Amino acid sequence: KKKIRRTSKLDIVADILASSDQPLHISEIIRIAQQDYQTEMERDSIVSALVKKVKAGRRFVRVAPNTFALKNLI
Repeated sequence: KKKIRRTSKLDIVADILASSDQPLHISEIIRIAQQDYQTEMERDSIVSALVKKVKAGRRFVRVAPNTFALKNLI
């Protein structure tokens, strides 16, 4: 089990992407969040938040439909 250092859902997504060696589809991100962080994520809400960050050029990039990575790892 991973130690939860941060609490926001986008911070959890960032942790998941940082520990992955590749971009992940939103379904996989949600599955890992439930399994490793015991956190329920609403798909539409998380996608919306991620897309806002992508459009602002901050933190995340979208590499395919509903597939995201950390900007600094691409």
